[in-house]
Amino acid sequence: MKHTQTLITALILTAVSALTAAGVAADQSKTNSPIPPLVTLKKSLKVTSRYLVFPMMFFEKVKSSVNVSIDGKPLFNNPGTLSTRGQFLWANLDVSEFAGKEMTISAGVREDEQEAMDAVHFSDTIEGHPDLYQEKLRSQFHFSYRTGVMGDPTAMIYYPPKKEWHLFTIANPFNGREICWGHAVSKDLVHWEERAPIFHPPHLIFNGVGFIDTENCLKLNTNSQQAMVLLTPIMGRQDGNVSMKVSIDGGFVFKDMNDLRAELKREDLPKNPIVPGWADAPRIWQNPVAGKYFMTHCRWEHTGKEHPLTSLQYTSSDLKTWERVDNFPLLIHANFKGEGDANDVVEIPVDGDANKKVVFVNCGRNGYALGKFSKTGLDNLQGEPLSPKDTLKDGHDGFPNIFANAPNGRVVAMGHPNNVGIVSTFAGFHTLSFPLELSVRTTPSGLRLFRNPVAEIATLQGQMHSYKDLTVNANTLTPLVEPKGDLFHILIEAQVPIGVKLELQVDGKKLPVSPEKLFNGEAANPDQYPTLKAEFLVDRTCYEAFYQDGQFFASRGKILDSQRKPGTPPVSLYAFGGAVKIISMTVYELKSIWNQK
Repeated sequence: MKHTQTLITALILTAVSALTAAGVAADQSKTNSPIPPLVTLKKSLKVTSRYLVFPMMFFEKVKSSVNVSIDGKPLFNNPGTLSTRGQFLWANLDVSEFAGKEMTISAGVREDEQEAMDAVHFSDTIEGHPDLYQEKLRSQFHFSYRTGVMGDPTAMIYYPPKKEWHLFTIANPFNGREICWGHAVSKDLVHWEERAPIFHPPHLIFNGVGFIDTENCLKLNTNSQQAMVLLTPIMGRQDGNVSMKVSIDGGFVFKDMNDLRAELKREDLPKNPIVPGWADAPRIWQNPVAGKYFMTHCRWEHTGKEHPLTSLQYTSSDLKTWERVDNFPLLIHANFKGEGDANDVVEIPVDGDANKKVVFVNCGRNGYALGKFSKTGLDNLQGEPLSPKDTLKDGHDGFPNIFANAPNGRVVAMGHPNNVGIVSTFAGFHTLSFPLELSVRTTPSGLRLFRNPVAEIATLQGQMHSYKDLTVNANTLTPLVEPKGDLFHILIEAQVPIGVKLELQVDGKKLPVSPEKLFNGEAANPDQYPTLKAEFLVDRTCYEAFYQDGQFFASRGKILDSQRKPGTPPVSLYAFGGAVKIISMTVYELKSIWNQK
């Protein structure tokens, strides 16, 4: 999870400039003065409304923390200081599931800002964000939380009774390290509604898995609802317990399995720990050949400076008792030693043929393998067809998760776009990638994974602009005057001569249409790739690029400070070293997901 620490460090550093620009930082003389000491204040109040309205937390040189409990049971502990210096920055925490219960808040507060504790209150509506979802620094068609820090996606689930897509990520609604799982729901993979976060005290938490008990193994399903189960590693690592959280109301309230067992008087329900030992990134899948569920989790072996991983495998026929079997072949790419601890496993059609499937094992940026189910697990894993030479990804891809239980054989994934979220705002607005449809297709190099934006992108498409037989002259900017706005879906097919580079410029940001890494650093084989195909999703703070119908993929943070000259159209083309023939080009102006119901 090193990338998360990097994001948070950058977030803290950029917070200073944001606060200064907003006019809420102290004046120069006060800035240079010693930080007033902290006092610990305590406040108890009954939960009477949906939202707990909380001033955002600040990090100080004097260590402190904010602790919240419900009826005496810890809810979360977050390092930081409660402060009113940035009262324009509020976190609104959905606490509706605790209605009528006693909430106790204990917080470190600066001696000269004790009114910060008085500012904590309840509200039935979100407060402190008059431009919520319309902020300049927020992506407009990539999902982000209202406030706080977003880590890796950690569980993705399709819920059949309501035809809903549920996403979960490690998160913090305030600031700092991850303290919960964020949760959002969508009917169409495009428009998302944020729900209450899920806390797992007392430890920090990281990657886990979610699934629907479609076969009612746990005997918790009703006529209208199915049990939604989250398997969440508790990252104390001294005890290594694996915790199950369960919702039997469609994903609104999640209860610890131990609590649910006592509440329902069901001694047959699973007990913690589900399996012994340190656990990270558990994964569960059904194996139709073996007729069992399989679960893997990773164990970190700390030896000197190295952190090698092993992946332990268990089987179960009822999701209650688990038996250890042979270790699962963990996929770790040679270039990223010590990473790759999240192995999604799913069957996927080859070339769209439902009668010809392979088992796809996904391992984030570290490649993937293809094989088949067997009675002992997986056979014929062909290791890592996705090599450093095949991919444009360079850095943490946020361990993209695949939605479990997706309908109609779909394989849909979401990840953490590379370098996205490090923007000059205290709130962060970290984003997830746009949902991607995964497919396996036959190529001259063998079977390869393809990624494409889900078809639901069409629901956001507005004005369309089409171009045919367009020539981009060498070393000359070719502007397209028709497209307007700053959100685009762009498709290009071009003939790019060897030694020539084509570049798309959107709001001054340069996006490579013919990147050097695309064909292993060499010129494209004209027999294999007679034309160059590129597709871009361009948002305010990030963009994603798909090449050759999705065989190659890249995601990047997008510089917000526009380098576009005044009066220049937002979309332009530029060719280096020679002229380029654009066979066809389509530009869709996109709508924001936040201003539609």
